[in-house]
Amino acid sequence: MRMTLAACCLVAGEACGFALHAAATAWPWMAGLLAFAILVAYGWNIRGCLLPFAFAAGVVLAAKTESVRQNIVDATCFRAVPEAQHVLVEGRVNVWKSKKHAGKSVDFLSHLGPLPVKVVMTVAEGESTPSPGETWWCQGRLASTQSGTNLFGRHTFWVRGSGKARRLAAAEETASRRYAKTSAALASQASLGLGWAPELAGLNHAMLLGQRSALDPSRRKTFAAAGTIHVFAISGLHVMMLAWMLNGILARLDIPLAIRGLVTIPAVAAYVMLTGMRPSAIRAAMMMALYLLAPVFGRRPDAQTAWGMAAIAVYVSAPARIYDIGCTLSFAVMLGIVLWVRWSGNLQPLVAAGTMRQKFLGNLGVSFAAWAAGAPIIAQTFGRLSLGGLFANIAVVICAQWTVRFGAFGIAASLICIPLAAIANNLAASCTWLMAFISETVASIPHTVIDTTRWTTLHSVSWYVFWAAAGLVAKRFLPCKTPRPGPWWL
Repeated sequence: MRMTLAACCLVAGEACGFALHAAATAWPWMAGLLAFAILVAYGWNIRGCLLPFAFAAGVVLAAKTESVRQNIVDATCFRAVPEAQHVLVEGRVNVWKSKKHAGKSVDFLSHLGPLPVKVVMTVAEGESTPSPGETWWCQGRLASTQSGTNLFGRHTFWVRGSGKARRLAAAEETASRRYAKTSAALASQASLGLGWAPELAGLNHAMLLGQRSALDPSRRKTFAAAGTIHVFAISGLHVMMLAWMLNGILARLDIPLAIRGLVTIPAVAAYVMLTGMRPSAIRAAMMMALYLLAPVFGRRPDAQTAWGMAAIAVYVSAPARIYDIGCTLSFAVMLGIVLWVRWSGNLQPLVAAGTMRQKFLGNLGVSFAAWAAGAPIIAQTFGRLSLGGLFANIAVVICAQWTVRFGAFGIAASLICIPLAAIANNLAASCTWLMAFISETVASIPHTVIDTTRWTTLHSVSWYVFWAAAGLVAKRFLPCKTPRPGPWWL
């Protein structure tokens, strides 16, 4: 529990540090005061300082990141001659005919220091366009916009005119490029036998490998309205399914529990790299690794400790991720599920264990916990509440599990028997079609999505406080597995 609270204090400190951006340049003084306070607490043996120190560390990390960001903005926005920047071409490059400038325009994603940006440049006719993995020397200006959900993703780096951009280094055959090629090859294997349904093949690619570029925009809106778009984000569901399948195979081979973790972790890490190393997948893989490594060191696996350590590792390495809606939502939903499982595990079951009713109630409870944990973030970012996802997720997640099973089997079978792989891929596509049908049905029901004004931080905090208080009150009056002590006055 202490690790969970420390992670929450760290994130809260980073939020405060970014809010106090006017004092960001004083971060070395902040770091010095924090180090002095830690030495004093250690020398005088002062206890109970973990949470305040975690909060202060978050403030320092955010102030340092904000200071670097401000320097980059100043160098590219407010100088007569902007400083040249070295940018790495990340992801896909889009090319179109420029209407205002001679030649063609291209755009791609990159980073200026810790600042994610979209680079837009003009390339003369006949010149080669940037390719993923290349490094370019660019001189341009940074423009900001208030739209979008990612504060650090609201910047466009405009590079216009001749001599403002040139290639410095060709793309190297890095590990990420090799993983990207492998992912494309696996996607083609997952499409065997699905030539009759290219849309379902695209949905399978999104489910198995996180390749959502082929996902139709109307489909994306439908899944978002139904509250089921999360199944296409490579995260805990996919990592859990992969780890579960590997552990099941190793268990049948009588492999000891500790050895299973050492075999499963590298496979999960490779899968995360194949799917693009998204923040939600990194979070899930780190939690899974910490959970599986506990028996290796003779410790009892604990989901809360794994969540706290994963959150600290992610937000210490990249404080700006608190503005990444996908990363924040992933951590919040996972914490809600972990707390629900621990809270409900101390209560007497309302129905007989092992029955279908008990499984349905368990799945409904997990779905409600995930919805309650993520609802304030969605309401604060997008201004809406999706109620249909409470029930749709129960059926959609089950379909997604079978899609992953059939899809993984189809990819493996493609190395041995093409017809068998085609049958498995079609079974996966059938589950995917059922997911789409359920989502469309739920999205068509009136009032499943409630549009609201964007919530403030006070609204979100009040929401979490309400459900925490409700949980404490309910636990007091519901039957527990262990008898409660009598009232203090007896």
